[in-house]
Amino acid sequence: MNITFDKIRIRNADAADAEQLAAWWNDGAVMAHAGFPHGLGTTPEEVERQIAGESDEKGRGHIIVYEGQPIGEMNYRNLGNKTAEMGIKICNPDFQEKGLGRVILSLFIQGLFDLGYKKIVLDTNLKNTRAQHVYERLGFRKLRVNKDSWTDQLGEMQSSVDYELTPEDFRNQTPEMQIRKISDAAKYLPRIPFVDIEKDFYEEVADNGEELHEILLENEVIGLAYIEDDTEGYLYIYIFPEYRGRGFSYPAARAAEKIIQTTPLKSLDTGYDSHNLRAKKLAEKCGFKPYFCSALMKYRGGKFAEKDLPIRKYQAEDFLEAYTLSDEAFHKMRLETGHFPDSKLYPPSDDSRKYYEETASDRYIYEVDGAIVGSAQLDKPELSIVAIKISEQGKGYGRNFVEYLVNRLLDAGVKEPNLFCVVGNQKARRLYESLGFTETDRAEFAKKKY
Repeated sequence: MNITFDKIRIRNADAADAEQLAAWWNDGAVMAHAGFPHGLGTTPEEVERQIAGESDEKGRGHIIVYEGQPIGEMNYRNLGNKTAEMGIKICNPDFQEKGLGRVILSLFIQGLFDLGYKKIVLDTNLKNTRAQHVYERLGFRKLRVNKDSWTDQLGEMQSSVDYELTPEDFRNQTPEMQIRKISDAAKYLPRIPFVDIEKDFYEEVADNGEELHEILLENEVIGLAYIEDDTEGYLYIYIFPEYRGRGFSYPAARAAEKIIQTTPLKSLDTGYDSHNLRAKKLAEKCGFKPYFCSALMKYRGGKFAEKDLPIRKYQAEDFLEAYTLSDEAFHKMRLETGHFPDSKLYPPSDDSRKYYEETASDRYIYEVDGAIVGSAQLDKPELSIVAIKISEQGKGYGRNFVEYLVNRLLDAGVKEPNLFCVVGNQKARRLYESLGFTETDRAEFAKKKY
């Protein structure tokens, strides 16, 4: 396992750790509680051979790192029947009795449960009351006391206590993330560098979107969560750059999901830059499965030759026809790409009509012989929506419309108009490339069904 949370990291032990592990295991002060006040008397070579024989399936040793410094070790062993035996030693006395043990144990235990184990067992010396207190605080149940069950290196009889823990009894001691709704998210814009692939999120923050929440750790705001808690919800976790790489995304996502699960969810979507491997792993860890990708394509050329085209600004009376042709065109596209087997048409609603009214100044209608053949929306610097009526596709209207819209963006001072094209939408991709658009990035979306 490789677990990070704030200043704590728990990672798999490797050959480079053999010397440090041997030093700890040969230190009587470190090993006294385990019955070896004279140490184990092992060598780095023996430890290295032991590490080489470990595996995820059988069990592994791990190094505990705090603020970049190795301070101890922990391990687990697969006993079968989805049961793991574990142990821990904080070997550096400077880090003992500082409350780190319960957090480190919590992280490791959660990691084992995430691996699929249903029970964790361990034992400790009966005299080690401090460890017993920590285990019981975590939810471990005392099974038995083994009185005078073994003899230490000094020939003294020792007693041990056996414990077990199940997911239901686990009381996680990791500082819990808090999710709090806010109405003034725009104040955090200076902490969010703008990148094209995250434009929609950036604009939500700028507009103080009602779906935005603060992510807090011990009363400190470390990021924002975008939460649509509908039956088909959406979740986006944004950790401020200065807090990244400290393991906060996963517990933040879990905390946000608890809020969403208060509604009768059918599915939950999320999205991320396809080059962001950390975000992709986070989504997988949270149970999301890849859904589809959308390519960000940019145009870096000059204006197209202006044509006399029957394109005009959107009017309120266009709503039903414009909405319907767009809905049907995108439904057809989704089915053709093969990524959206559950695609469906969405009947016009009061909310959709209101949205069209709010964005009317950015909408355009392509009209031929009194009939609407195309509908589009601009959202600088993006061609947000370009749709041609299904019965009118293949007649060159799409090319004319895109050229016209690019010119309008260039006239408005946009240097590099862009758009998103669903990967697999080959017809649209060929059109955009023939006009000079090139892919610069790719967004990946994942779905979790309930």
